[in-house]
Amino acid sequence: MGDYAPDGPAQSSGFERGPTGATGDPGPIGPTGAQGPAGPQGPNGSAAYVEAFDAAAIWIVNHNLGRHPHTWAVQGGGNAEIDVLVQHVTVNQSRVYFDLPVAGIVRFT
Repeated sequence: MGDYAPDGPAQSSGFERGPTGATGDPGPIGPTGAQGPAGPQGPNGSAAYVEAFDAAAIWIVNHNLGRHPHTWAVQGGGNAEIDVLVQHVTVNQSRVYFDLPVAGIVRFT
Protein backbone atom coordinates (compact mmCIF):
# COMPACT_ATOMS: atom_id res chain seq x y z
CA MET A 1 0.00 0.00 0.00
CA GLY A 2 1.23 3.50 -0.67
CA ASP A 3 1.93 6.28 1.75
CA TYR A 4 -0.99 8.40 2.87
CA ALA A 5 -0.96 11.83 1.36
CA PRO A 6 -3.97 13.95 2.36
CA ASP A 7 -3.67 16.20 -0.67
CA GLY A 8 -2.55 13.58 -3.13
CA PRO A 9 -4.45 10.98 -5.11
CA ALA A 10 -5.62 7.93 -3.22
CA GLN A 11 -4.02 4.70 -4.17
CA SER A 12 -6.10 1.60 -4.51
CA SER A 13 -5.31 -1.92 -3.46
CA GLY A 14 -7.43 -3.31 -6.29
CA PHE A 15 -10.77 -3.15 -4.51
CA GLU A 16 -13.00 -0.15 -5.11
CA ARG A 17 -16.52 0.55 -4.05
CA GLY A 18 -19.10 0.88 -6.74
CA PRO A 19 -22.14 3.14 -6.61
CA THR A 20 -24.79 2.53 -3.95
CA GLY A 21 -27.60 0.26 -5.10
CA ALA A 22 -31.30 1.04 -5.09
CA THR A 23 -33.23 0.81 -1.83
CA GLY A 24 -35.33 -2.32 -1.56
CA ASP A 25 -39.09 -2.43 -0.97
CA PRO A 26 -40.22 -2.37 2.65
CA GLY A 27 -41.08 -5.70 4.15
CA PRO A 28 -44.62 -6.75 5.08
CA ILE A 29 -46.29 -5.31 8.15
CA GLY A 30 -46.28 -7.68 11.08
CA PRO A 31 -49.42 -9.08 12.69
CA THR A 32 -51.57 -6.93 14.96
CA GLY A 33 -51.03 -7.50 18.66
CA ALA A 34 -53.66 -8.90 20.96
CA GLN A 35 -56.44 -6.56 22.09
CA GLY A 36 -56.22 -5.41 25.68
CA PRO A 37 -58.97 -5.97 28.21
CA ALA A 38 -62.09 -3.79 28.06
CA GLY A 39 -62.23 -0.86 30.46
CA PRO A 40 -64.96 -0.43 33.05
CA GLN A 41 -68.35 0.82 31.95
CA GLY A 42 -68.73 4.56 32.40
CA PRO A 43 -71.69 6.28 34.00
CA ASN A 44 -74.79 6.84 31.94
CA GLY A 45 -74.48 10.62 32.01
CA SER A 46 -76.26 11.41 28.78
CA ALA A 47 -79.56 9.71 29.60
CA ALA A 48 -82.38 12.13 30.29
CA TYR A 49 -86.11 11.90 30.70
CA VAL A 50 -88.58 14.63 29.74
CA GLU A 51 -92.34 14.49 30.25
CA ALA A 52 -95.20 17.00 30.03
CA PHE A 53 -97.92 17.02 32.69
CA ASP A 54 -101.40 18.48 32.93
CA ALA A 55 -102.21 20.59 35.99
CA ALA A 56 -101.83 18.49 39.16
CA ALA A 57 -100.45 18.97 42.68
CA ILE A 58 -98.43 15.71 42.42
CA TRP A 59 -96.69 14.46 39.31
CA ILE A 60 -95.75 10.78 39.29
CA VAL A 61 -92.74 10.46 36.97
CA ASN A 62 -91.90 6.96 35.69
CA HIS A 63 -88.52 7.91 34.20
CA ASN A 64 -87.00 4.36 34.12
CA LEU A 65 -83.44 5.75 34.34
CA GLY A 66 -82.42 2.94 36.70
CA ARG A 67 -81.03 5.45 39.22
CA HIS A 68 -82.07 8.47 41.23
CA PRO A 69 -81.76 11.50 38.94
CA HIS A 70 -79.16 14.05 40.05
CA THR A 71 -80.71 17.17 38.57
CA TRP A 72 -84.11 18.18 37.36
CA ALA A 73 -85.93 21.17 36.01
CA VAL A 74 -89.62 21.82 36.21
CA GLN A 75 -91.22 24.39 33.99
CA GLY A 76 -94.69 25.76 34.51
CA GLY A 77 -96.58 28.28 32.44
CA GLY A 78 -94.17 30.74 30.83
CA ASN A 79 -91.30 28.17 30.97
CA ALA A 80 -90.11 29.36 34.40
CA GLU A 81 -88.31 26.92 36.68
CA ILE A 82 -90.20 26.26 39.90
CA ASP A 83 -88.83 25.18 43.28
CA VAL A 84 -90.44 21.85 44.10
CA LEU A 85 -90.15 18.92 46.44
CA VAL A 86 -88.99 15.75 44.66
CA GLN A 87 -89.26 12.32 46.25
CA HIS A 88 -87.37 9.44 44.64
CA VAL A 89 -89.68 6.51 45.28
CA THR A 90 -87.51 3.95 43.42
CA VAL A 91 -84.61 4.10 40.95
CA ASN A 92 -87.24 4.28 38.18
CA GLN A 93 -89.95 6.49 39.71
CA SER A 94 -90.03 9.91 41.33
CA ARG A 95 -92.83 12.16 42.57
CA VAL A 96 -92.89 15.92 42.22
CA TYR A 97 -95.00 17.86 44.77
CA PHE A 98 -96.49 21.35 44.34
CA ASP A 99 -98.43 23.62 46.70
CA LEU A 100 -101.08 24.13 43.99
CA PRO A 101 -101.88 22.24 40.78
CA VAL A 102 -99.28 23.05 38.11
CA ALA A 103 -99.03 22.09 34.44
CA GLY A 104 -95.58 21.92 32.86
CA ILE A 105 -92.57 19.87 31.87
CA VAL A 106 -90.14 17.91 34.05
CA ARG A 107 -86.61 16.97 32.95
CA PHE A 108 -84.55 14.43 34.87
CA THR A 109 -80.91 13.82 34.02
